[in-house]
Amino acid sequence: MMIFNVGVGHDKGGKLMRGQDSNERVKAALESKLSPGELSDEEHEAWAALFMEKMSNPGPRERAVFEERRRKGLGVGLDEDGNSIHGSDLGERVKAALDGLIAPSDLTGS
Repeated sequence: MMIFNVGVGHDKGGKLMRGQDSNERVKAALESKLSPGELSDEEHEAWAALFMEKMSNPGPRERAVFEERRRKGLGVGLDEDGNSIHGSDLGERVKAALDGLIAPSDLTGS
């Protein structure tokens, strides 16, 4: 998984950190086991690059959640031309209720 090499440096407390230690700290921050604020500047730079890469590539679970929201006519998104669209249009919500995708009580939601 590690596609970075932080090298040798010091943590925020001045402790000498070797590359493997830093890699493990960056990995821990990516897994929410360590606050990114506890990383050295070099570690934080590696963490930020990996975090942005991870967030820009949704996994199967994220794609499934948002596909379900689109099918139900919920949320906001972009059309093919990049324009904002709102899925909470009453007509779309009525259709979703008739199709059994949302409960009729959800028709009053915003």
